[in-house]
Amino acid sequence: MTAISPSQRVSYARLAAKEVSFHRTQYGDQPARALATNNLKDFEQPLPFLLAKSLIGGAVTGDILDGIRSGAIAFAPVRGYRPENTPALSIELGQGWAFYRRFYPAHNLDVMPGLLAPELGVGSGQHLPAFLLLHNATDKPVTFHLRTQLPPGWSVDSTSAQHSHPWPMTEFIASPHDDFPVRIRLIAPRLAKSEWQTINWTATADGRELGPVALRIYVYGQ
Repeated sequence: MTAISPSQRVSYARLAAKEVSFHRTQYGDQPARALATNNLKDFEQPLPFLLAKSLIGGAVTGDILDGIRSGAIAFAPVRGYRPENTPALSIELGQGWAFYRRFYPAHNLDVMPGLLAPELGVGSGQHLPAFLLLHNATDKPVTFHLRTQLPPGWSVDSTSAQHSHPWPMTEFIASPHDDFPVRIRLIAPRLAKSEWQTINWTATADGRELGPVALRIYVYGQ
């Protein structure tokens, strides 16, 4: 991102900072400060591209437009969604992680599922919502006893008005052939130095041990 754009005659890092500076609800004033001070180090990281699927060939290490030719190519249907063969009782990360775990194979993006473990970033001392799905494919209601395994310094937000019940809540009843979504509001530790940490969830349901489900979190130092 330190290279100079031939048409704009400024670095791609400056173009990236200018683009995100319009999204103040997501990035705050940091991009504008970077532009004003010309301190663009946070925008100079290499921008990687991934060859997830190609209908025209091309090498993983080739040019991003490798294989493009004039003329149309034949229509190639995708595999489409197919129900998984999953255990009768299971747990997984919810929301986007659950969605894309099914989206990738449905669209023949077979390289994507194992590319990166689920991860995200959070600031020191900030609140973080975590989402889980409890799956019950049996013919009876099942009680899940959920356990959250936190690294030192983490805590569960037990006072937030966003909860309709007291925390920490660890028992959830999933109806037959149903999924029970769980939202856990966590509070990150205050760290002097940024580091990766991992939160794990396990559960007991109908005498079975489920999990673990892991989420890697990059906690930014103060």
